[in-house]
Amino acid sequence: MMFSHVLKLPHYTARDRGLYFLDDRIRELSAEAVSLHQALPHSLSAADELPPLALLELVKARALFICDPPQKPPANAPRLAVISPHLDDAIFSIGGLLLRLASIYRIHIISLFSIDPYTTLRKLKTDFSWLQILRCLEESCATSVIHATTVQMAWKDALLRSYQEITDQIHRDEPLVYYTNELSTQFQLNPDLVLCPVGITHVDHRLTRMMIEQLKQTKVLSNTPVFYYEDLPYASSQTLDYPDNVQSIAVLLTDDELILKKKMVKTYLTQMNPGLMGNILHHKQGQERLWCYIDDKVSNAYMQKSFQAGR
Repeated sequence: MMFSHVLKLPHYTARDRGLYFLDDRIRELSAEAVSLHQALPHSLSAADELPPLALLELVKARALFICDPPQKPPANAPRLAVISPHLDDAIFSIGGLLLRLASIYRIHIISLFSIDPYTTLRKLKTDFSWLQILRCLEESCATSVIHATTVQMAWKDALLRSYQEITDQIHRDEPLVYYTNELSTQFQLNPDLVLCPVGITHVDHRLTRMMIEQLKQTKVLSNTPVFYYEDLPYASSQTLDYPDNVQSIAVLLTDDELILKKKMVKTYLTQMNPGLMGNILHHKQGQERLWCYIDDKVSNAYMQKSFQAGR
């Protein structure tokens, strides 16, 4: 095989000698391809362990992605906690960086507002339960490429909490103390590094940053390096003014990282719309960016050791 692994997309099913996208039959399949598709999990599968003809049939049908993921990290590797407001934000914003770190860190992604009504697929707009199942499977599929473990806090998205627009001001009655206390329970394994969003545009992203900044003032995260990632795709449509009290760190992705990040992003088919992929991949000519407070001695010491800083 010219590739090491395949990734089964959750939006496709195989039955009755056919391949279906959601409920729509889109092509014929051999009995062998149907059997293989039904047997595969929604996560990485080693290609050399699969029947080659049926495998190639499914790849050509685009029911599987081919990929060469990074190596798994050692069992005693340091822990990286990634705070993701929604189920796709970590991969959209820093998927390339996570690919680079996946062989060095044990990555754990914590998704907060994971009950989310948004989709671009018309058929799912009237089937909320099916949408939620697919959203979780998309996350499982994409994050398996970086060997990440995941957890969902299962809080409701802003549009399910009486907000009219995602750009609204944060409501005064938001239970920020509750959110912060609940999130703090996820740090019992003492991560060596935390990445969270800058908090651009979306009210849930702004709330997420507030939670982490509150925890940074407590023993939960006071001695843990914390970096803030620019939220994509929102950051791509704005000219960001870096405050005087932060440093920004540019992560320029390689061609191979961009190609694999594109495949990870495409697993979130429920969210795809024209222009989304370009806004994610072409941000600042293929960069992902982190922020760090200048007066945060713990994070700055880590940055000098592990990242190249630049404004």
